[in-house]
Amino acid sequence: MANRRKGECKEQRGASATLRHLVERMEALSQAVAELRSSIQQRALPPAKLWYTTGELAAALGRSQYTIQARWCAEGRIECEKDQTGGKWRIPAREYDRLVRGGALRGQRRRLKHSVAGESGRKARRKKR
Repeated sequence: MANRRKGECKEQRGASATLRHLVERMEALSQAVAELRSSIQQRALPPAKLWYTTGELAAALGRSQYTIQARWCAEGRIECEKDQTGGKWRIPAREYDRLVRGGALRGQRRRLKHSVAGESGRKARRKKR
């Protein structure tokens, strides 16, 4: 019986040591994850601005500036507007942040055509003659 208790004590000490080791490893992993998260957040977000250029968005997303301007801005796939002074596209900070964090593009907007009762502008002009 004494040998049995002695064996149980050794097992308990072994289990305690294993648990302590696991707790230490979990704490180390938790700290490493926190450091990685902080590092990623610092790299992903440039200094706060109100507006971003299409070039800045293209660089952040690894896309061409043409794609941002001609496909996304002109087709209404992202929130943007033309600068009143230079006529260049600019992206608001909230949209820039959303896209950099992996936000999806909007569906394609249809371009408005000049129409009268569902007909194209050319057909409507012909009928007026």
